[in-house]
Amino acid sequence: MAKEIIHEKLSGSIIGAAMQVLNVLKPGLDEKLYERAMVIELRKRGHVVHQQ
Repeated sequence: MAKEIIHEKLSGSIIGAAMQVLNVLKPGLDEKLYERAMVIELRKRGHVVHQQ
């Protein structure tokens, strides 16, 4: 029995942003760089994001 995804559209957008960042920056960089890139990508997708 498959579980229903809560907020499927939001989840898909966040996962898509993460995949885009990883595909562009590639693995092996400092975590802070990925965080900054995620903030930029999520904002480009219309999300309100606050950085830690």
